[in-house]
Amino acid sequence: MITGITVWVITAQLRYGEISVSSLGELHSMLFGNVTVFLVSGVIAIGHGLISNQEFDFNSLKDKFRSFDFDDEKVEADRKVIKQKVV
Repeated sequence: MITGITVWVITAQLRYGEISVSSLGELHSMLFGNVTVFLVSGVIAIGHGLISNQEFDFNSLKDKFRSFDFDDEKVEADRKVIKQKVV
């Protein structure tokens, strides 16, 4: 975030010759600041992930999340119950 604000203010100064509400609100100043924040955040996240080099056990997630897929047997049983109630 610090790099984004720094680039935002420096871009406003270099492109428009002053640091003011007007120059900080210009498209290029904000664009360069925001792009810098996204790029630096990505580099930090990817770099930290590669440096830490931790193994994650994805199998541990299998029991924690339920699938939203329907069980065919339950669906058929529900259809039979609905048909019986309609008839």
